[in-house]
Amino acid sequence: MSDNINEYPSKLAEEVVSDSYVELAKYTARTRSFPGLYDGMKSVYRRVLYQARDYKKFTKSATLVGETLKLHPHGDSSIYSVLVEMTCAYNNFPLFTGKGNFGGLGFSAASSRYTDAKISDIARLMYLDLVDYADFTESETGYTEPKYLPALIPYCFLAGSRGMSVGLPTTNIPPLNLMDLINYYIDLLSGNDTEYPKPDFGEVIIDCSKEEHSDEMLRTGYGRLWFMPVIIQEDYNKFVVTQETPNGTFNRVLNRLQTYIDEDVVDHIDETDQNGYRHVFITNNTNKLSPDDLKEIISNALYCSMTYRLIVEKDSKAYYCNFDYIVNHQIKYLHECVNRKYTDIIKKIETRLVILNAIQVVKNDESIMSNLHKMTSSELISKIVKLGFEEWVAKEVLKRPISYLTRSHDNEIKDLEDDLILNKEYLADPNKYLLEMYEKLKVMVSEFYDSKGHSVFVEDIAKGDINKYELSSSQLIFGDHLENDWDKGIIAVSKLGEVYYGLVPKVNYSPIDLPELEDENDSYVCTTHDSGKYLIIISNPRYIDVIPIERLSVGLGRYSKNWGFDHSVVDCLVVDDEFDLIDERGNEFNIVCENWVKSRVSNPSRVSRYKLSKYRNGDKVEKINFKI
Repeated sequence: MSDNINEYPSKLAEEVVSDSYVELAKYTARTRSFPGLYDGMKSVYRRVLYQARDYKKFTKSATLVGETLKLHPHGDSSIYSVLVEMTCAYNNFPLFTGKGNFGGLGFSAASSRYTDAKISDIARLMYLDLVDYADFTESETGYTEPKYLPALIPYCFLAGSRGMSVGLPTTNIPPLNLMDLINYYIDLLSGNDTEYPKPDFGEVIIDCSKEEHSDEMLRTGYGRLWFMPVIIQEDYNKFVVTQETPNGTFNRVLNRLQTYIDEDVVDHIDETDQNGYRHVFITNNTNKLSPDDLKEIISNALYCSMTYRLIVEKDSKAYYCNFDYIVNHQIKYLHECVNRKYTDIIKKIETRLVILNAIQVVKNDESIMSNLHKMTSSELISKIVKLGFEEWVAKEVLKRPISYLTRSHDNEIKDLEDDLILNKEYLADPNKYLLEMYEKLKVMVSEFYDSKGHSVFVEDIAKGDINKYELSSSQLIFGDHLENDWDKGIIAVSKLGEVYYGLVPKVNYSPIDLPELEDENDSYVCTTHDSGKYLIIISNPRYIDVIPIERLSVGLGRYSKNWGFDHSVVDCLVVDDEFDLIDERGNEFNIVCENWVKSRVSNPSRVSRYKLSKYRNGDKVEKINFKI
């Protein structure tokens, strides 16, 4: 070895640091900064989920963190923070069910040794059903791990994904409406026309044209969305905000109202707790700050926009892409995993059938069965081979006890042959299997989905449809097409016949809370407004009940019929004096409302033997909407 130092290339210290910094940036981007193309997960999320798969019961979070450290050697705090994120109630879609304090708004989670978690059944179906047939690779620590999870829905579309890689552009993927996503996949696999899912940030309003901005953002992989808050007016001078817009903060509101707060013109009450945000603003002096001006200040302060850029990782490279690119590659990867699964299952079934057929042949061979107790293993193997079976089959037969060899296996063979036919269908058409998975997923997530509020577009709210846009199961949202009068009433009817009458808030696009229904199986199915004299409730759908609007407006906030499920409400409408009902056979029935008014305890009256399909109110003919 030469001792001459001049023979080695020299670099300035800053050059060495710079080169190392670039290498670190590339390594980080390759392994941890971008969500994977096929499952939408960054590596730490994937590793936590995979390592927790064998724990079917609640397990100490510290144990799950320790298991994940085998694959992700970057500190337990980073792993536990991700586990908390995937478990806490304020996540868009939690993948884990937790016990203990997993944190909330304004307070942090307890230490990992005090909390327990397990993967939810929905997450197992969505991410782990095919994991044994995924592509595997060597982790940073030498263990084997899935390169990607076979995801029915990429996680970045469920919870969104934001992150900055060193020296590279920032990825920012919006969360999308879960039910829209599932329907998109079902339509795509069925060969039907598809419609891009809507962004879903919780109860905020997206202030842009869906076609021009939201769809364009998903189509191109780049775009900007504008957001406005949902502001609830609980009194003429009291406003409540229950969720921040994606890039707006309540501090911005407080800064703009600080002078009024200092002068006691406005009261601000922060009622945020573990159940969610709740900021209350009350104007005490309407001469100095009117309710409309207060609402405008809050709305303008929280109004914001966000730029979205879809970037994912594939084979250690970052890809700018669009929604279709991600979905198409993800479906292709699912096809590969389904093919591997059913190739393996079919091979096992065929092996099992060969062994059972050999047992049946042996059982029916009198020369073998009568001398079975005298034969050695090698003699029996030789006999079975002579019957036309391979030696490995003969050895498998020998592993079975005598009682198993002598009993009938006809039913088992029939079941295996039926399974073989079905599994070959799945192998020939992976979409058949995937469609069943998505339909099952749709049923499983429906209760979770219905319990949350979802984002809406201004354009959807502003439509003049009398059935107002439903913001959540307990709130209805109204636009300025209702003329912003406090004397304007909204009527909401449940499927069991409970009627709620309330006033529409004065603030545009503000929801009102509907009261809880008496029956836990009941739910609101239709709404209308009070621009008429009579409320018509259609049930069963051959029956009607006619209720004067004035009977509701004199203080009866709830008009309860409780007809039961045999007469479930299908639609309601408001008319003046008379109208016509048309059944499916085309028969017409003129309804003079004053002749049909019943007492509060009466049963609904049948109009026709056949299902009612339309009604005529003046010159207008409308279909009856069957909403159950």
